[in-house]
Amino acid sequence: MVHHVNRGASDKRGKLFNEYIRVFKDKQPKLLVAENVEGITRSTPKVAFNNIIKSFNDVGYIMMYKTLNASDYDVP
Repeated sequence: MVHHVNRGASDKRGKLFNEYIRVFKDKQPKLLVAENVEGITRSTPKVAFNNIIKSFNDVGYIMMYKTLNASDYDVP
């Protein structure tokens, strides 16, 4: 069994948004729709989340987010 520990931006998986920003800066697409866990907006992960928003703002994008409940859309 693989046990994942939430390491946030220090984990290599936490670097994905840096790649999004790099691509957005280069290609300048009109829109990005992304998903993450609700916990990213709380406590310590919120620092990383705010940095993600700032990074997108710095390359010219307006970021908006909303917490959705998957069960409202009949998905797990």
